[in-house]
Amino acid sequence: MKVLGETIDDAGGVAFVKCGKGLGLGYPAGPEIDKRAQLGNPKAYKFTKPKVEGLNFSFSGLKTSVRNAIKKEVEAGRFDEQCQKEIAFGFELAVCSTLSIKCKRALEHTKHKTLVIAGGVSANVTLRKSLKVMCQTKRAKLFYARPEFCTDNGAMIALAGALRLNAGQTSSQEVDVKPRWPIDTLNGL
Repeated sequence: MKVLGETIDDAGGVAFVKCGKGLGLGYPAGPEIDKRAQLGNPKAYKFTKPKVEGLNFSFSGLKTSVRNAIKKEVEAGRFDEQCQKEIAFGFELAVCSTLSIKCKRALEHTKHKTLVIAGGVSANVTLRKSLKVMCQTKRAKLFYARPEFCTDNGAMIALAGALRLNAGQTSSQEVDVKPRWPIDTLNGL
């Protein structure tokens, strides 16, 4: 494996969680934002897509824009259920557009014709639609799990550990803690 791009701050799923918290939604916020965004007015909020060169991405500015929009609406006494839906729509569109652009660039960079998305964010309806359209224009195949299997990455990490253990890979009980452990530094199975 080779890392082509990554977040320089929070991943898409973390951005959904933080935006959801600002909107007063529970955890996990991704599915709730997705539901509300489907009912939002597309013209109400146009959040700027994060602009990061290459294949890396950043959602810190977007999260700040969402937080400021919520604060403005609360102070004006307009923060109601419809406002929540519209902010969710604008936020979701910005995240999904950014991820779609980065995936398109990755396909172009590698010349691959297959894209696999995983993790909790991969269950997002808007992201799936956006990537489907992009892959059709690039004549690429798109793969993702059924929504019930698009869970937090922790479950996938646990499975990867189980597969390695079953393959006979072990290590001592002393662990060198690495909060950000690049996948391309792992030995293959």
